[in-house]
Amino acid sequence: MELFIHTQDLVLPPRVEKYLREKFAKFEELIHQSGAVPRFDIYLKKVGHQESGDILNLSLRVKLRTRQLFTEESGADIFALIDKVQQEMLTQLRKEKEKPLARVKRGAARFKEWLRFGLSREK
Repeated sequence: MELFIHTQDLVLPPRVEKYLREKFAKFEELIHQSGAVPRFDIYLKKVGHQESGDILNLSLRVKLRTRQLFTEESGADIFALIDKVQQEMLTQLRKEKEKPLARVKRGAARFKEWLRFGLSREK
């Protein structure tokens, strides 16, 4: 797994970088691609200064062998942003992992229906 952290208009403290690496290390067990190494690009930038404090934007792009997944969040607390982005990406990766199995099941169901009822019920 390749993890790249890009920052704009701010300096990333070491404890935040460590937290990022710990959180996104959990993706390795979910991604099992033979021969392909997923690439994680994390973009962290300061969007603007409000009266209540700095507003940060955290976006994550995951490049898989055949697809790219993207999620983005904005807020003031960097640790909460990391958690939100991680949960959203986990959801997307789980859906991506389940798609091929769903296609196989759908195709098998169509084939079974074709065997049972013949070509007269074909759509």
